Amino acid sequence: MRVRLHLLRGLSTHWLRLGTDIVIGIFVSPFILHRLGDEAFGIYVLVFSVTGYFGLLDMGIGTSLVRYVARFVARGEYEDLNRFLNTAFFSYCIAGSIALAGSLIVAVNVDSIFHVAPPMHRTAQIVFVIVGMALGTGFPLGIFGGTLQGLQRFPTLDISGICSAVTRALLVIIVLTHGLGLIAVCLVTVGVRAIFPCFFAVLVFRAIPLKLRWRYVSWNSFKTMANFSLPSFVIGIGTSLFIYSDEAIIGIFLSAVAVTYFSIAAKLARYSTSLTDAIGDLFYPLSSHFDAIGDMEGLRKILLKGSQSCGLIALPFLVLFAVLGKPIIDVWVGARYDSSYMILLILMVPLAVSKAQDPTRRIPYGMNRHRPLAIVRMAEGIANVVLAVVLVRRYGLIGVALGTAIPMACTALFFYPPYLCRLLKVSVLRYWYETYALALLFCIPLAIVLELVRRAFPVPGYASLAIQAGIGGATYGSLLLWFFLTHDPLGLKVRRHFASFVRQALTR
Repeated sequence: MRVRLHLLRGLSTHWLRLGTDIVIGIFVSPFILHRLGDEAFGIYVLVFSVTGYFGLLDMGIGTSLVRYVARFVARGEYEDLNRFLNTAFFSYCIAGSIALAGSLIVAVNVDSIFHVAPPMHRTAQIVFVIVGMALGTGFPLGIFGGTLQGLQRFPTLDISGICSAVTRALLVIIVLTHGLGLIAVCLVTVGVRAIFPCFFAVLVFRAIPLKLRWRYVSWNSFKTMANFSLPSFVIGIGTSLFIYSDEAIIGIFLSAVAVTYFSIAAKLARYSTSLTDAIGDLFYPLSSHFDAIGDMEGLRKILLKGSQSCGLIALPFLVLFAVLGKPIIDVWVGARYDSSYMILLILMVPLAVSKAQDPTRRIPYGMNRHRPLAIVRMAEGIANVVLAVVLVRRYGLIGVALGTAIPMACTALFFYPPYLCRLLKVSVLRYWYETYALALLFCIPLAIVLELVRRAFPVPGYASLAIQAGIGGATYGSLLLWFFLTHDPLGLKVRRHFASFVRQALTR
């Protein structure tokens, strides 16, 4: 019960933040695309995809921050926490310097690496430099956000994220409305992102007795960090290959314009998974806390209840995009991008299956049992790159999407659930049932309703899409509410309290 209530409290602000991000993305992304044009927008996506690889310089420190902040605070070991955070901060300073240097090297050679139209070479170079400078300062400031996450200050992080997203969107609209281009958009994007970590720093200094001094850097803390971070670093390499390789491969073998078409499908797919990512953000520090106090039953509850929640969120989006994907793309960015629909379907099928299993990738971090994940994630990333390079030559963007989908499906089916179920002594069959059975059952009427309303409103438009999505959402939400109030322990308790309240009101 406490696990469920904790998740609900954290999710309330998480989903508010994600809802804000999705709404902004839906309305601002097409504005940016049409104002910048396919070439400039493709460069914008390409730059952030390529510089995303510099996230590998994190070396797994970010994941160790969340675990050990939660662990040290749970045990009241504040001296160890102070040494650990100082060690992480100065390690990040080195990482930021390397990221800046790497971005400058890519900027100098951008015309020889990517297929960018000659008139856009100079712009692409400047954007790479701007993003590189942001990375240089962003790495050391990153310890404050990680510390707040380890302290489970999720509402603070979420409200700050909402303010950041709204501010960034408004400024982007203003600069584009006044005729400014890609460079201005990039400056706004990285500038706003740099402000809020400074605010996080103030909160961290107020929450814990942290003093940033070179003399507090500890070799023992570094060894502790490295012991945990090395597998996380390998996982980070695999994840970076998995997340950022597609746009880079398209930019190398096809064109910046082709990056735009692929990014439309990728953005929609990522929007659909952001809700499950929000739940996953809670699993890591919570599982670290339970592992620190030896609560195995709490870990099992996180696995089963968390996976069920993720399944109930991820699978409906697959149904939504399968039925309404093409009208959504038509209304969102225009009918000339219809070819992105097939890419979206190829990405969404394994992504929905995988995201339903989000706890199987987060809980091992909290238990410090994530080393096998490093091997599998690296293999997944390498397979993605190899398949995408092979298939792009023959099938173009469809080949790149297949190169991502195939490895993702294999690991979701054959590795993650069996591994964690064995650790926590949970039946794999029970896990599969808890994760998918209810979601699949509820998705059947959802698919039928969406198909009926699609035929009833054949002309695409924001109003018709809102009506269709609203009817589908009401159908699915009613099923969830029915299950919650009739089968879930917390729902049964809520129903009893409500019934008692109604009886008392009627007898007065």
